[in-house]
Amino acid sequence: MVFLETNIEASGFAIIDGDQNGTKEIVLTLSNDQDGARLVLYDEAGKQLADGESLGQSHHWRHGLTVGAFLSEDQLELAESTPPHIGMEFC
Repeated sequence: MVFLETNIEASGFAIIDGDQNGTKEIVLTLSNDQDGARLVLYDEAGKQLADGESLGQSHHWRHGLTVGAFLSEDQLELAESTPPHIGMEFC
């Protein structure tokens, strides 16, 4: 088994109520040298709720910015930023 050091990549983090249930979730960017950055969602107690797909490239950044109804009026999406040559997506 290979151990990969995982780092939190941000000077801050996003606190959201993504599922609109009245409790807050925390979006962090985690990365390692092999897989690159990925977004991970935690509850207020620190339990991991979701783990996003990594960029698949080391030394590239990815950050969750905010949550909003960007593409529809009734569904929230997470806006993220990635390096300009990779693009911007709503998850």
